[in-house]
Formats: sequence, structure tokens, C-alpha cells
Amino acid sequence: MNLWQALEASAEGADRRVFLAGSLGGGATRAELLAMARRLIAAFRHWGVTAGDRVAVLASASKELVACQWALAGLGAIQVPINTSWRGLLLADLLRDTEPRLIVASVDQAEKLDDPHVHAGWRAPLLMIGEAVAAPTAARYAWQEALSFAPQEAAPVASHAPLVILFTSGTTGRSKGVVLSHRWGIDYSLRANAALGIEPGDRHYGFLPLFHIAGQYAHVVGAALAGASVALCEPFRASSFWQEVETHGCTAAVLMSSMVAAVRASYPATGSPLRKLHLIPLPPDFVALGKKFACHISTNYGSTEASIPLMNRSPTDARSCGTLCEGYEARIVDEWDQALPDGTAGELVLRPAQPWTVMSEYWGRPEATSAAWRNGWLHTGDIFVRRADQHFEFVDRAKDAIRRKGENISTFELEMLACLHPEVEEAAAVGIDTDAQDQEVALFYVSKSPSPLAPSRLVEHLEAVAPRFMVPRYLCAMASLPRTDTGKVQKAQLRGVGPASLWDRRER
Repeated sequence: MNLWQALEASAEGADRRVFLAGSLGGGATRAELLAMARRLIAAFRHWGVTAGDRVAVLASASKELVACQWALAGLGAIQVPINTSWRGLLLADLLRDTEPRLIVASVDQAEKLDDPHVHAGWRAPLLMIGEAVAAPTAARYAWQEALSFAPQEAAPVASHAPLVILFTSGTTGRSKGVVLSHRWGIDYSLRANAALGIEPGDRHYGFLPLFHIAGQYAHVVGAALAGASVALCEPFRASSFWQEVETHGCTAAVLMSSMVAAVRASYPATGSPLRKLHLIPLPPDFVALGKKFACHISTNYGSTEASIPLMNRSPTDARSCGTLCEGYEARIVDEWDQALPDGTAGELVLRPAQPWTVMSEYWGRPEATSAAWRNGWLHTGDIFVRRADQHFEFVDRAKDAIRRKGENISTFELEMLACLHPEVEEAAAVGIDTDAQDQEVALFYVSKSPSPLAPSRLVEHLEAVAPRFMVPRYLCAMASLPRTDTGKVQKAQLRGVGPASLWDRRER
């Protein structure tokens, strides 16, 4: 089964119920979205798009965008979702790399394509979502023109055919395009449903942008395959989270660590309809949080490349990402890919039992693909410990780990210990290279109150709860941590901060 077939099958019996709710959903049903998608399939074919062609999509969330994404799946074209914050040279590089046959853009994003740098990278016909200001031309199609075509049926696309090229967030280096199949799209969406416990009748709070893996597949496609619905409320705003949950009747949501802190204090005294809350990662007080929010708490580990191999539906401790899901083999290995015993930290490598359920390649980067698939295993780049009870504990990103005076320091553990201080909202640790081919630890943190916590007081706290080698030399109080559009901390940006501008405990 390809993704279009799965979406068609899921609509049976739910055609007339609202599927896309929220401020951006427009109250569309799945039947309406599929009908719109069939007209778009005809339009794309008329404009020369065939199976295997790339189509770049630069658009804000809307029911039209969802229909467009589904139509591309039905046509067998390869969707290339573009982060809506990209512009200029970064956008030009992506278009040059993927060479799309067509570009789909919402009116609020289309002006970026007029940039001379983008023109120099790649030119392609443009379909505008929404009412365009400029008149349509031979290379610029209007949305109403696309919907004027008579509906056509989908193509016979193989389940192993490429569905999408998703570009990674690039927090540790240049973004890479991850090539994923139709079979992956179904598998990932169903695993996301299982992780959160999505069932018919649930309404998912959909705040992630639709260029993001979870926004498009966990929020939207996952809800469709489960017979549930989704409220599109992009972007996430802590100040309106509970109001949107109440207004749109959301029963399930996924929140990242920084978001939990932001919504904790504003939980309404009257309660909310939210009953299922998926937290990545789990905060130390997740049990108390679940009681306060009256929600079932769950978590998982996943990535664009590896889908969702670890899941914890009923966590008992904050350190566990869960146990290995059915359909995967896993090992913890050393730098030479030798298997390590339980209790020893090493890189998590995976192998799927079924083909095409994880990434096939990095687009146009054979060396990076070979490195990721070294020795027949998909290398996650993440350091884990497998416990004797078969639960997996996340230690750190391999590229984020700090080595200081012969000791390996988990930034994840240091950040967790820092956040145990009652005045610390969130923290990010990075290594700063020294002349002695060693590293020093720098900790950036955000205080809960407008008056920043003094670095000396945070050091006193860490000296009491952390090993001596883990206590940072450099500290910096910040109003907020730099993040990508999907909420990940941009540690590369923090590493660029010079030591001279940081508080140095050796000088105090």
C-alpha cells in the first residue's frame, strides 16, 4: 500500500466529520481534502509533473497545503518541504540540490523566490496557494486554475517509491536531505499514533509546521490514518496553548521540554479536555505534571532517519526513552562498531526488520549515506545505555558530548542537573575547545524570573549535585536559548560565543 491508498482507506466512514480544525484548518473533512487533491493531481500532470519528479513546497500551514501534500503522494512525485524561515543563499542551495520540476508556495512566502540568489540557484514554474497579487503567467499558476481541472485518480505508486525528501534541522552541521518512502510514511505515522495513543475521536493539537516530520506525518497523516482529527494552530504560543486546546477540543498533544515549562504555570483552574500528553524528553517531575494536567504521559525516541524505534507508553522514570519497538534490531556499539554490554554507553545503531521503513539515503550525498549505513547498520549519532531491564537511556548526541580532562561529559545530564535548581527554566551545555586539545564546559541558562540567577549561585548548586569534572567553567544567563523553528536548541550558535564574553568561575 502506498500513502495515498492508506489515506483513501482511512476516510471510509469519516468523510463528513471535521478533520482539519484549528485557526488554520478551515473545518475541512478528509473527503473534501481528497477531492481537492484529485483536482491537483490533474493540474500537476497537465503542468508536466510525473512520478519521480521533485516538487518543492514553501508554504504556511493551511488545508490547501495539506491537499497539495496528499496530491503529490497520489501522483508519485517526491515532495521537498522547505523550512519557511529559509531564504537567500540557503534556499538557493536547496533548490539547486533538488532541482524541482515545480515549486508550490503560499502567497506570504512567494516573494522569497524573487531573490536574485534564488534565481541564480534554480528556476522552476510556480503554483501559488491563495490569492496572488500578480497576474498568472506562463511560469506562475494561480490556485483557482489548479482547482479548475477535472479530478483524476492517483497513479499506481509502489510502496518503496520515494515519498519525500525531508531536510534535517542542521543543528550540528549543514542540513541533509533524508530520502523516505511511502512505506516509511505509513509506518512512521502509525508508530507516532501508538506512541501517543491516538484513537478515533481524538483531536491532536497540531502546532508543528507542515515542513516538519512530526507536523506533516505525526500530526496530520497520523490523525487521518487513526480516524482522528487535528487542530492546526501553528506556530506554538505558550500564552494561547490552553485556550486553543479548550476552543478546539484537543485531547492529545506533543510538547518539547522548553514548552512544558512555558505552559505549566498557566494551566487553567477549570481543567482542560487534554487527556494524552507526549513529552520529549521527560522532565524529572513528569509524574506530578501528569497529575496536575490530568493527562496520561508518554515519551519516545525518534529521528528523521530512523523513524520511532524506542517508545515508552507508561514511563516509571524520567531517564528511560523506552524499549525497542517491534520491527527493529538494535545494538549499542563503540567507535569501531563492536557491540557493547548492557550498562555501557555507546552509539545506538539500528536495523529494520522490514525494508523501506527508515531512510534510504541522503539526497546527493553518497559519502554521508555510506557513513550512516556503515557495516549494515543505521548509525543514529546518539549515545545511549541499554539497561538490564532492556530500557534505553539517552546519554547525549555524539557530536554534543564534551571531553574534559579525560572525562566524557553528557550535556544532557548536565542540563538536567542545572534544571533541578528551582530558579532555572532551561539550560544548554556545550564544549569550548582549548589550546591543550581539550575542552571546557560552558553552560547557558534561562531563569524563571525576570531577574537572572547569578552564575555563582548556579555553580554552588552544581557543585553540590554534580561530579566535579562536570561543573562548568563558563556560564551565561540568557533571556532565551537560540532555537530552530522546530524547537531544537542551536548549539552550534552557542559554541560560537567567545569565552571572553562569558562568566568565568576561575576568575571569581
